[in-house]
This record gives sequence, structure tokens and C-alpha cells, in this order.
Amino acid sequence: MRRPAAEVRALVEKACHARGASGDEAAIFADVLVEAELRGRTTHGLSRLPGLLESLKGHTPGTPEIVEERGPLLVVDGRDRSGYLVGAFLVDEAVRVARSQGFALAGARNTRHCGMLGYYASRAAEQDTIAVMCADCSALVAPWGGTSPVLGTNPIAAAFPSEPAPILIDFGTSATTYGALDQARREGRPVPEGAALDAEGRPTTDPGRVRTILPMAGHKGYALGLLVQLLSGVLVGAAAVPSGYRDYGLFLLAMQTDLFAPRDRYDAGVRDLIRQIKAVPRRQGFDEILIPGERCFRERSERLKSGIEIGDAFWKELVRLAG
Repeated sequence: MRRPAAEVRALVEKACHARGASGDEAAIFADVLVEAELRGRTTHGLSRLPGLLESLKGHTPGTPEIVEERGPLLVVDGRDRSGYLVGAFLVDEAVRVARSQGFALAGARNTRHCGMLGYYASRAAEQDTIAVMCADCSALVAPWGGTSPVLGTNPIAAAFPSEPAPILIDFGTSATTYGALDQARREGRPVPEGAALDAEGRPTTDPGRVRTILPMAGHKGYALGLLVQLLSGVLVGAAAVPSGYRDYGLFLLAMQTDLFAPRDRYDAGVRDLIRQIKAVPRRQGFDEILIPGERCFRERSERLKSGIEIGDAFWKELVRLAG
């Protein structure tokens, strides 16, 4: 069935609130999960709700705290709150600082999983601010040449204000993600060749046998994953290698579009770059050259009209959870 996004968001928010999330926290949970569904990122969407609700057991609502603000520098203690809440808080505060300083260099520690990182980068772009962001997580990925995990899937996201929608770059530095593995297990599908290892360190495509994920693009993905862990883990004062799904970190560079040159020059440059990319002759089999983020925002626009597709069983469970 298809259900209106607003209806799904309201039910998810009620379910989170019923499990102890504060009003603001429940709203962020719902917004991130529904945005993931609208943008076609189902691995980071409603399938994450059961885990989120489980994490709220024994939960005491609270808010992140700014522990240092010095010029463009902003340091946030997440106070062991969900990365969903901390990520939104970090972005909004960094945008505030960037508006007065031209840019903000912001970091958060002592937080948890934040879901779809592109949500937070585009949240900044919607406030007319460029964002470059990265996040670490528990060890799932082996270093290049290794068989045991020490790095997280460690995504990188960047968003640039543009019309009609932001340019949005959002990717993990691993060959697959935990969400994709979980979805493959549920659907009985194999994982891609060269994406994972089993308990004996041998390549496997069986999602049920996966114990270690490999970096994307070999040594290049390993280097990018290490970069993310150094910035969003070590540099911001979070755990170097998080364990127990705690003390994750977030790193954010937020910039005003007129930081180096007038705003009209930025706007003209973005339009010119997109125009030249779109004008490149296409390879065989390609109907169009897309700008990063273009597909997801098109899908978002369509799903806002047609609704989010939800299985009958999940819908009934969501209604029950929302009371």
C-alpha cells in the first residue's frame, strides 16, 4: 500500500514519543526515517524503526550541550544522545555560527548512530549554507588487506545550495552498509561480490555469513574511511574505535556561499557547472547525466504526491506501536 508521508511521519513520531523520546527527538527520528524513504534510501528508512525503538528502552530525554564556542569553532557533547538528535542540533548551531563568522568548524562527541548522513548536510543547504560532514560508527570494516573490522562504514556527505534542489553528495566509504546487509538478509538476496568476508576471512555473498565488510574501491576506500575516522572520531575527541555502539563522533564544516566571493558569483558558477556537465555527450546506455542528489530529490517529489510504499504487515505494526 501507499500512505501519505505526513501520515507515516506522524505515526513514527507517536511511536518514538510513546517509548520515551522527547517531542523534539521524536520529530527528528520521524523526519530522518521518512526522508530516507522519500529519497529512495530504504536501507536507512523505516526498517531502522525497530532498532530505534529498542534503543529508547530506559531512555531519559535530554539535549546535546555546547561545551566550547570560540569564534568559528563549535564543540558539542552529545551526552550519549542519539546521533539523530545530535546531528540536527550540530547542523543548526553550526549554521548559526557560520552566519556570523562566515564559516563554522564543528564537532560532536559522545553520541550514537545518526542514520542517513545526507539528511543533515541537506538540512544545512536548506538554510542556505554549504555543508561538508562525516561520521564514524562501530567497527564493521577491515583495513585494506585485513580480515577483521576496525573502521566504521564511515559516510561522507556534502550539500551545496542550488535550484531547484541542493546538490547532495552522500556515500559510505565501505563496499556495502549495515542497512544494506540487513535488508539483504530479510529479502534473501546475496550481497555484491567483493563486498564482505565471513568469520574465516573468506569472501562471501551470503548476508547471513558476513562478519566483516570491505572498503569500497580497495585502498582508496580504506584511505577515505580512515580520513573520516580521524576527523569525526579522533579529532573531535570521540572514541578512536567506538565499541558498544557508543561515543560516535560527527565532524562538520559549514560555509556561507559568499565566504570567498559574492553570492551572485557562486550562483552563476553552480549553474554554469551544471550546464556543462549536462551538455557532455552521453555514453551508450545512458539517457541522462545526473547531478548528485538529483535522483533522490526527484523521487522525493514524486513520493510526496503518490505516497510511501509500505507493506501491510509493517503498516499494522506501525499503527500498533503508535497506539
